[in-house]
Amino acid sequence: MPQRNTFRKPHRLKSRKKIDELFHEGSSFNLSPLRLIYQVAPGTTGLVAVQVLIGASKKKMKRAVHRNRAKRLMRESYRLLRTRLEEFCAQENKTLLLAILYTGEQAVPLPVMQEKMEKALSELMNKINTNGRSSSTLAH
Repeated sequence: MPQRNTFRKPHRLKSRKKIDELFHEGSSFNLSPLRLIYQVAPGTTGLVAVQVLIGASKKKMKRAVHRNRAKRLMRESYRLLRTRLEEFCAQENKTLLLAILYTGEQAVPLPVMQEKMEKALSELMNKINTNGRSSSTLAH
């Protein structure tokens, strides 16, 4: 039976303590219109290897409907690519806390968001893979 691409409660980063730790001690990079903030820990310490927080700036996008649309598109794009990132973290035996923030001023169409998310997660996996081995990519 094929694995379903879901984005359920255990995969979401909701702990205030973990979020504060991520934003204070995590590393980050920008890949317009996305900003990724991540923190890697050795080993798997919990139910899932990757926990994700998705957000959009109220300063950049004034209207809530536009922020919600951008977050909805980011969630959908991440949901489709989630299994590759989790397999990568399991293979590397690492736990990942990840915040994906939308920094653009207008929401982009879904195909563009998927392309940007794929590039961002590929870059993330390259940054996580620090031991010099051939890095994994999301390309098919």
